[in-house]
Amino acid sequence: MSAVDDPVSALVLGAVVGCEIAMAVSVNNALTPHTPRPFRLGFITGSYHLVGILAVAVILGSFG
Repeated sequence: MSAVDDPVSALVLGAVVGCEIAMAVSVNNALTPHTPRPFRLGFITGSYHLVGILAVAVILGSFG
């Protein structure tokens, strides 16, 4: 586990985790034969999840 003491380091950690997990999973889920523009849908959905992960990381980092 990482020792996050301030909101800035929490933001960096959230950005790393968000880009790795949220964007990869969202693009992978969008790659179906029935999706007309899978990368656009994956980017929009992944960005939504990235913002959520960043918000949670900053909130949790504020408590440290």
